[in-house]
Amino acid sequence: LPHNPQTLLQQPIWSTAIQFLSPNDTTTQINNINTSDLLAVGTAYKQLQIYDVRADAIQRRPVLYTPEWDSNKENLFEHRITSLCQLDCNTIAVGDSAGFIHAIDLRKVVMGNNNNISSSSSSSSASRNRNRSIAASVGRFSGPAGSVRQIVKHENSGIIACVGLDRMMRTYDIRTRKQLDCVYLKQRLNCMLFCGDDTWTSEEYIHGVEDSFEEGVTTEGDINDEDE
Repeated sequence: LPHNPQTLLQQPIWSTAIQFLSPNDTTTQINNINTSDLLAVGTAYKQLQIYDVRADAIQRRPVLYTPEWDSNKENLFEHRITSLCQLDCNTIAVGDSAGFIHAIDLRKVVMGNNNNISSSSSSSSASRNRNRSIAASVGRFSGPAGSVRQIVKHENSGIIACVGLDRMMRTYDIRTRKQLDCVYLKQRLNCMLFCGDDTWTSEEYIHGVEDSFEEGVTTEGDINDEDE
């Protein structure tokens, strides 16, 4: 990463979320690198960084990264990143400490070897790269009201689930980014797993949940109950 322009000191590493990109998409490449050779890292500096983890990689610096947070400019992330989940070969879901879940297109993220956000010699070039990275956000999953601790994708269907400090477990349709389920679980949650069954693999289930949400969201438990 570039040195701090004021102190000229190397920025310390502060990783808060790590996700190896799926080896199932070995035929898909991002900037000529197979997705199975990439590691996504979220930081407390409000950045998403992509590393090439091949043994013969030229560098150990990020090959892709989003711009550093700047209070005077528009930013892609406004809060520290707490969770990551790969949605497909080109898209990754990024959850932060404020409850926002962004869908990021990795093909639009700035290349690390072509751009130096902090010490760029051309301000106009840096501005174009910042705008390009901001455009990498293809949408948001709305709903969470607290820090998102984990995002998990179902293996056999286009559904993700998230849990966090708002004590809710929510599921979403990846394609439409529409909320399917919302269940109150009484505890502040840090992780979750999908059961290995085919409950959510059928289109009938997804359409049935969408129809029920048109009538109103239903939850289990009372949100006003205290932890036991």
